[in-house]
Amino acid sequence: MRFKQRAIDFCRAWLAGRMPAETVLQAFILAALEAGVAINDDDEDGVGTLF
Repeated sequence: MRFKQRAIDFCRAWLAGRMPAETVLQAFILAALEAGVAINDDDEDGVGTLF
């Protein structure tokens, strides 16, 4: 539940223009990792996929 609320808060801040998109993306990924969501980055383009 905490992960969902953090993600929502960061997205709202981005939509309101208070945070740059890159900051929101990094915060979202960090929140996902803290929540135990696996991130797959096994391709060669450097972009990870949340599972």
